[in-house]
Amino acid sequence: MSFSDFRLAGLVAMGAVVGSLGCGDSLGLPPPNFANVVDTTTLFALQGTPISSPSGYDMVSLSTSRTDLGQLFDLAFDIDQMGRALIYPASALGVQNEAALRVSSDEFDRIDRAPTEGYQADSAIVARADLVFLARSRAEATFCGFLGRIPRFGKFHVLAVDSDARSVSTSTAAIGRSPPGCRPTDSVIDIRVLRESPDEVRAALARRSTDYADSVDTLLALDQRRRLLLQDTERRKAERNRASEEVARRKRDGA
Repeated sequence: MSFSDFRLAGLVAMGAVVGSLGCGDSLGLPPPNFANVVDTTTLFALQGTPISSPSGYDMVSLSTSRTDLGQLFDLAFDIDQMGRALIYPASALGVQNEAALRVSSDEFDRIDRAPTEGYQADSAIVARADLVFLARSRAEATFCGFLGRIPRFGKFHVLAVDSDARSVSTSTAAIGRSPPGCRPTDSVIDIRVLRESPDEVRAALARRSTDYADSVDTLLALDQRRRLLLQDTERRKAERNRASEEVARRKRDGA
């Protein structure tokens, strides 16, 4: 069994924190000054690619993920034996969560709210260039603590399917939907607001509840760690590229 086959078999066997602060009364902060960030992601097929390549996407952390390391993902990409590029909700791969997908006929840039119905959790959708689809994540706890665990929602635009690299590239962004009892997420707080005005955010949260007293410091610490890890990742990528170039040069020189 290959590494990629092991990943798929293991997966089947296993069977923005910053985004959703708009619950109950307003935090009293000014309207968000930044548009929701659109990210570009690349996922690699569950089968026929190195096991270290990310095949899944985690909508809670807004990042790609390795499906062989656990169940913290909401959708995954694969190419079947017929050559079809497929996007699976995690629940269709045997993971016990609420993730589901829905194809959209709307333009990616025009979607700013998630519909409440029409999601499919038990089957894949066929990926093709320019396809737009919506995704509902697994349910996770939010700052709306009294609501318990609720899902996140995101929109995706397929940019390209590369059959040779066995990968799919998409644009993605979080979108809002109002859980029962919460305000619409038009009070989304951008991470840059936290970085630039942490005292203002602390004061706004303090007016809500003392339960959130340490939340800003925790988020800022995690943000700093994430940025350091990203810098380290880019450094390692550069080192890898230099090593690959050196190997290729030596092969050309007959070394």
